[in-house]
Amino acid sequence: MEVYRITKSQYAGDLSGYGAFLYGGRWNKKGVHTLYTSSHRSLALLELMAHTPISILKNEAYIISTIDVPDQISFEDIDVSEEVLKDIAACQLLAEENMFQKNKLAIIVPSVLVPQEKNYIFNGSHSEIERLKITDQRELEIDKRYFI
Repeated sequence: MEVYRITKSQYAGDLSGYGAFLYGGRWNKKGVHTLYTSSHRSLALLELMAHTPISILKNEAYIISTIDVPDQISFEDIDVSEEVLKDIAACQLLAEENMFQKNKLAIIVPSVLVPQEKNYIFNGSHSEIERLKITDQRELEIDKRYFI
């Protein structure tokens, strides 16, 4: 299976979840290594655009990475209502209970932006995180019409 991640170019090779460790996110508190990926390139782009000011998107180089996830890796598919999905503390608790406390490598969660689409969240401290491999990296070119 392939998942996708968009990052600033200097972080393109890092799958440790260090950025989420520093700042926290919807599915992790600060201090927890968590790697955020998406099921589709377009969803990864939508997630980036939702979380990044246009002024930064216009002036930074971004890389879209394709990451291979071995078929043997199992995922916990978390069923989340749209109401709970909008509550960051509730999402962090769900990830804590379903991934970090159980020492699982990954969970599948709905995107807040498009709840019918999936994001794959990885436990960056799990011993099997090294099984993920970047198979392709390309410079991201955002259509200029977005910036009008």
